[in-house]
Amino acid sequence: MIELTEEQQIIRDSVARYLSETYSFDRRQQQIASAGGFDPEQWRAFAELGWLGMPFPEECGGAGGSWADAAIIAEQLGRALIRSPYLSSVIGAGTVLLSVSEPQKTKFLTGIAEGKTLIACAFDEKALASKLASDDQARAAKTNDGFVLTGAKSLVSYAKLADHFIVSALLDDQLRLFLVPAQTEGIEITPYKMYDGSRAGDLVLSSVALDRDSLLSGDAASVIRTVSDNESAILCAEAAGIMWSVQEQTLEYLKTREQFGRKLGEFQALQHRLVDIYVQCELAQSLAWDAVDAVAQENDPSRRSRRVSAAKSYIGEVGRTVGKEGVHLHGGIGMTDEVPIGHYLKRLTTIDHLHGNSAEHRNRFLALDDFAPDSG
Repeated sequence: MIELTEEQQIIRDSVARYLSETYSFDRRQQQIASAGGFDPEQWRAFAELGWLGMPFPEECGGAGGSWADAAIIAEQLGRALIRSPYLSSVIGAGTVLLSVSEPQKTKFLTGIAEGKTLIACAFDEKALASKLASDDQARAAKTNDGFVLTGAKSLVSYAKLADHFIVSALLDDQLRLFLVPAQTEGIEITPYKMYDGSRAGDLVLSSVALDRDSLLSGDAASVIRTVSDNESAILCAEAAGIMWSVQEQTLEYLKTREQFGRKLGEFQALQHRLVDIYVQCELAQSLAWDAVDAVAQENDPSRRSRRVSAAKSYIGEVGRTVGKEGVHLHGGIGMTDEVPIGHYLKRLTTIDHLHGNSAEHRNRFLALDDFAPDSG
């Protein structure tokens, strides 16, 4: 588990204090019901506080922090149940841009840090696999002026609000990444609301013409794997924050709610269930920080991915268990939209399915495990 430095403790406490003073569940519900699903004014405030540029170098408008610093912010965003493009634009697109050598990367990273630019990664085609023929998957072809891009992508976070997409496509049978302005002719976006209230969309790319500068340098497959690991680790940190919030809300509810003339918290059976929740939160917190440490410090991609999968597999499963326990211990009121606890369960359920669910990460862990049985 990572031991927070004094500076990181200040980051955690300042983020927690700001959100407790400025953000309420009612405000959250208003944001979720809005057209974009989040508050642009709040997003600009996050930028002014330095949260959006936390993991970026100072020359790119950032704070010169680390992925661990970003995870601390994500954990507190989870506690407050905030929905925003933080994961997709800051972590996902930020990871890609930090890995390339293009001169324009400074401009785009600065735009993200200042809250003026939203960039979404469009890598996923699995959700559309049943609808697409093999020749409909994203491909790029060279032209005299640059490239033309055709295909489709699914589950693009906050696609309707993005200023640019980072799109993966095959070019001469080699996977490459392209930076695509969202307003380019030939892009069709089908937006939708996710289970937890966040927004996503599917893209259809119909002969999208791009200039030569749209092609990003680097090993696309390696970059995509790094993006997946970074986002998964940050999701684990967010989930740990959510789980602790569920534990605290449930404890407070049982301390105040009475049945048969006694506080619910006085019943031993319920006390045991609360202890189980607490233990699962502690384990999830430790694994989350190990995943964050892996993406921040681990140089071996396979070891990094294995540590991330260990955390994502466990947290995806027990996160839903903790969320369900919180709802159950709140009784019937926990099933209503007017009480926060059920919305925490929805987010934990969504986190389990982002970047691979518990079973998929368990299988990846076993495939990468140095101690996996020899099939021979």
